[in-house]
Amino acid sequence: MAYEGKLLKPPDLPITYSIPADPVGRRPAGEGPCGSVALVWFSLVASYYHFRQLVVAFLLAAGLLVCAAVLVLVPSWHLFGKVLSRSEWGLFNLGVSLVLITPLIVGYTYVALLAIQELRPRAREVLHPVRSGRRLGNVLVAGGLPAAGGWAVTSLMGLIGRTLPPIPEDLFWTEFFRGLPGTLALLLVLPLVFSGIDVLAARHDFRAAIVRSIGFMVRQPRLFVGFAVISVLVNLIIQAGIAAIKISHVWLEAHLGGDAILLLILLLLVWFWVLLIFETVVFVHFYREFVWREREAVPPASAVPTCS
Repeated sequence: MAYEGKLLKPPDLPITYSIPADPVGRRPAGEGPCGSVALVWFSLVASYYHFRQLVVAFLLAAGLLVCAAVLVLVPSWHLFGKVLSRSEWGLFNLGVSLVLITPLIVGYTYVALLAIQELRPRAREVLHPVRSGRRLGNVLVAGGLPAAGGWAVTSLMGLIGRTLPPIPEDLFWTEFFRGLPGTLALLLVLPLVFSGIDVLAARHDFRAAIVRSIGFMVRQPRLFVGFAVISVLVNLIIQAGIAAIKISHVWLEAHLGGDAILLLILLLLVWFWVLLIFETVVFVHFYREFVWREREAVPPASAVPTCS
């Protein structure tokens, strides 16, 4: 892999800024398939080397999201807020959020993919999904489908989690287990999660991207199980953090006051931010490995014998 044996010296990066039509390509000569553990290790190393790039792109995406949300939701509240019911306004906000967030998330994932491919992407590549209307439409469908599905199953299973009886004198595990059904339910949408990035990296429409994403699971079940296990572990860490914050919020409010709560919120944001960066790098490493294995299963056109 690109980072093996290079922990003390950053890899040589190209000077020019150029993105090929196919940024994934094929596995470099001499390298073999990688398992899930190796991909997580390479993700840790890649996060270290490209942390600055990923942070700048993340801040740009977050800033654009905040600006877009203010420009859309504030006027919408004045126009529709007093007309729509609370549930209708909630659904409206969800729809707007999906439209605003999905292109930025997919664009940020695209930046991470370009970074691990040593292409030195600029932060503005987070806007790659919105550079044409057709591309944006495909990204919204391919990336929005798993996002909407994840919200739906998480909300439904969250209702079930609230019915679980509390664990006596243990607020942390009570909160943790109540959120557990929604966390595990995200496994239902995992076969679709690679469709958004595939629209950008492979220039597929949403139909081909969704079919290909599901095909990764069918053709490489062992690697997909590894990806699922890692995804569950990351989401369990997030769930544990949320549970800890809930019980800490009560304790801090009772003993230390509002300043400590603000500090806790700031630490939570930083923690989620770093975890999101690492999760994104893991995601693109698995996507690249799926693509490489798929292409290795089919010989290049030059290697296919032809009739003379």
